[in-house]
Amino acid sequence: MPPQPAVSINQIKSGDPFVLQTVEDKFIQVSDAGVRARLIHEYKTIRNSVGNLANWQSCRILDFGCGQGIAAASFAIRHSQSQVYGADVVTPSNNYIAQLFGRQLDLAVPANLEINLMTAGSLPPHIRNIDLAYAWSVFEHINFTDLTTHMKLVYERLNANGVFFLQIKPLYYSPQGSHLYRYDGTPWVHLLVQHDALKAIVEASPAANSETRAREWHQYETLNRATADDIVAAAIAAQFKVHTELRRTTQLIPCQRLTRTFTLEALTTEEIQLVLCK
Repeated sequence: MPPQPAVSINQIKSGDPFVLQTVEDKFIQVSDAGVRARLIHEYKTIRNSVGNLANWQSCRILDFGCGQGIAAASFAIRHSQSQVYGADVVTPSNNYIAQLFGRQLDLAVPANLEINLMTAGSLPPHIRNIDLAYAWSVFEHINFTDLTTHMKLVYERLNANGVFFLQIKPLYYSPQGSHLYRYDGTPWVHLLVQHDALKAIVEASPAANSETRAREWHQYETLNRATADDIVAAAIAAQFKVHTELRRTTQLIPCQRLTRTFTLEALTTEEIQLVLCK
């Protein structure tokens, strides 16, 4: 019989502060910075932004565009009396969370976590009456003409007091808006370099294998180029009310070649965070 995890789901359900701190300590020790950010930074940002608009003790939570389900699992393990759903158009790996939690973190896989495959513009019918939905760097990957439709989809699955947290970073016209910074970190490189020249930079880079390069180039080509204003407009069109709005800007100064073509606000706004209510 394989060894049992050092921290079980029953221990977490007990609410023992020592046990919960043990979980947080394990998250901090994760070596992969990207995974660690999804476990800690993403959760804390949403928790602090939403505050008491959600009942964190007993909540139906939706991670819209959950990827592998890392952040959704972190919500589930911290809030064991809540039900957490993840949904993504990419087929989830059934083994990924089990390996991350069981092998790397020595934690029980959250029993209150459910990861679902969704089709574009649709959610499984049982995911409804949601108290809190969130989308972390998801809506820049949705077709521009479908932004309001997808926000409306989330709106319809929330209960009467439901809250939707939406975050995008980096926005397309900001310095790292191409999402290709591992290949060339030059600010605004995607707005300054010809399309074919940028593709050549990516294809020649030793920063990733060919499969990753191809996937991330496709991701770049399909970015919808929405600005922060576009995202707010789509949310309002979907009938959401903006409870809070946060925009973060870069201290970098774009060159005149860029400011002759694009607005300074679009070029310097790196991130938008919205807390949306019905």
